Parts: sequence; C-alpha cells; structure tokens
Amino acid sequence: MNERTVIGVVAGLVLGGVVGWFTGSVGAVDREAAAAELATVESERDAVADEKAAAMTELETTKLRASRLDRELNELRTALASANAQADAAQAAVSAAVEEQTVETDAERTPGLGEGQVFSFPEYDEYLAAMNWTEVGEHFGAMAPLLAEIFDAVAQGGQPSPEAIGSLQQHNGPLVTVAMKLHGKLPGETVNGALTHPAAVVNIIVSTLKSMGKPLSKEQLAALERVGNDFVSEDRRRVEAYADDTLTLRRQADESLLKGRFYDAAMATLTDEQHALLRPEATRGRVTADLFSAALVWAGRARPVPFKDRADLGEILAERMGRELGVEGEARDRLTATLADWAAGLPDELMTREPDVLWLKGLVPLDAIDLAAEQQIVLMNRLLVEVDLSEEAIGDLRGHNGVFVPTWRPEN
Repeated sequence: MNERTVIGVVAGLVLGGVVGWFTGSVGAVDREAAAAELATVESERDAVADEKAAAMTELETTKLRASRLDRELNELRTALASANAQADAAQAAVSAAVEEQTVETDAERTPGLGEGQVFSFPEYDEYLAAMNWTEVGEHFGAMAPLLAEIFDAVAQGGQPSPEAIGSLQQHNGPLVTVAMKLHGKLPGETVNGALTHPAAVVNIIVSTLKSMGKPLSKEQLAALERVGNDFVSEDRRRVEAYADDTLTLRRQADESLLKGRFYDAAMATLTDEQHALLRPEATRGRVTADLFSAALVWAGRARPVPFKDRADLGEILAERMGRELGVEGEARDRLTATLADWAAGLPDELMTREPDVLWLKGLVPLDAIDLAAEQQIVLMNRLLVEVDLSEEAIGDLRGHNGVFVPTWRPEN
C-alpha cells in the first residue's frame, strides 16, 4: 500500500465519521473505534514512510558504490593500458637489442671459424670449425663445480649426491663426443690429448668463462692468444722430433710436461677469480678431475700401485710385467733382478710420499704421475737392453701407454 492509498483511505474514514455524527447514526463507541482504527492506519503509514526512507538510503548507497566501482574500473583500465604500453616498449627494446647483438656478432665472427671459436689456427681450423665451442664451454662450466662438489664429499669420507653424479654424466657425454671427433685431427697420444691441445684449450677457456659470467677482457684475450700460438708451435716441434721407435710412454710423458707448462701460462692470463672458477681447489691437479690441467692427458692411464717398501714394489711389478710381457725362464729371472735394482734406486720423493684419500680413490696428483712416468721410462729402456724379450714383447713394451704410480702404504 503506497502513501497515496493510505491517505485516501484515511480521508474516507474521517468523512464517514463526520457524516454519521451529524446525522446522529453513530454513537460514542463508534467514534472511539474509528479513532483507534485511524491511529493504526497512521502507524502503518509511518512504517511505510520509514521503509521508503530506508529504501531511498539503500538506493543512494548502491548508487555511490556503483559510482566508486566505475571509477576503480576506469583506473584499472588505465593502469592496464599503461602496463601493456610499457610491456610493448620493453619487448621492442629487447628485440632491438637482440637484433643489434646478432648483427654485431655476425660482423665480428671470422669466416671459417666455428660457433664460439675465438682464436684461429690455420692448420687446425678445419677441425675446430666443426665444433660448437659455445656449447663445449657451457658443459665445461657446468662440470667444474659439480666435480668439486663430488670430490669434496669423497675427501670428507662421504658420498656424492646421485643428482650431482647424474648431472655430471649428462654434461660429460657431449664432451666425450667432441674429443672423439678431434682425436687424430689434433696432435695427442689419447682421445683426451686432442681435447687438451692448446688450439682447443684456449677456445674452451674463453667460452667456459663466458658461460660462467666472467668473460675475458681484450687484454686477456690478446695474452691468451699469444700463449696459444707459442704452445701450438712448440707442440708441433715436439711431435716432429720423434723417431718411429720412440716409446709411446715417452711421447705421452713429453705431452704431459709440455701441456703442464701451457696450462700454467694460460692460467697466468686470468684473474684469481677466473682461475678458481675453472680449477676449484678440491680438484686442482688431480687426474680425471681437473678439467684445465695436463692431468686429463693421463685419464684412464695412471694406475696407483700400493706397496710397503722398495723390495715389495719390485716384486709386485716383476710379477705384473712378467705376466703381461709373457716372459719366462731365465728372462723372467733377469726381469725380476732388473726391477729389484730399479726399485731400490727410486727417489725418496716418490717412495715416501703419503697418499691422501683422493689419491687412494684413483685421483692421483699430476706431479706424482709425471715423476712416476719418467722413472718407468728409465725402467722400460733398461728392460729393452737387459732382458731377452720376444719381438712381440718388445712391441708391447714400446707401445705401452700406461703408468704405474707407486703408492706408499706401509701398513698393508
């Protein structure tokens, strides 16, 4: 019932009461009832008015909320439009930068060089250009800290995490492929010999440090290039100087010594921080673990031989070499005597050096391997002269490319 209806009803009731009073047809009781009914109607009217006022208040509140929401929506639309504009501008800037960098890279890249190859060596560029040195550097950069983590755990008597070992294998696989592709193309006595050749290593150093966020400066690049050129020439002269009957171990020992000097010179062009990134302390100078060391030349070729004393070492090697060379009878006796005499004259530096945990796990230090190799070459030359060997045994001895590293274990 709206306000107009209420008023109309009230007016009708009032008019009827007046008429009845004048005509005398309505008594005092009827007047009282009419007054009560009038009060009720007025109360209802007031309630309706209150409801109307409340409704009007709610309507105004709703209108205000709607107005505020409209403003907020417009503000959000404006902010979104601004964000989209900024994003478009940023994307355009990135695209322009990438395009500019690509143009610069293409302009700087020397024709005939491979991806990521910085230094050119004309006699080897055909093979170097076939490799992606950017990817090689990324794998080296990922492996260095993994090797440090793994062998630091071993040194502490613990076990490396399966995740670290699995990741290491994933990065090592592609490098094995690169080494095999370069083997026979670049000088080196083993598969790792090609990958550790100065022409390859100087490019690996550049790409690895770049992948680690520590690129070389122009001055460092120039210094490293000089080192690479010097040792590529020296290694060429080394290879050319050998005769056909030169011991394989002699070749490999010479390669290790030359590359040891090369790595020292190459590392000297770096900052201490760059050097530490490539060669973490936990793996430095260790066979199979130091990625930027001549120790890689001996990976899979250096075997620790535990012994108690000199006589014990002579007996161990006499039995092993006699069996491998197929020496019997008087020749075997002569071989045993030669080995006993040789072991008795080995330098104390080799015979009394106490091995650490990593050495006993096969990660022998490079300096111990180099010293052992020189002493073994002396032994092999003596055997060729002093023992009556078969032609087959002589061929085996000349072609032997492994080194026994005496490992002092007096408690055994």
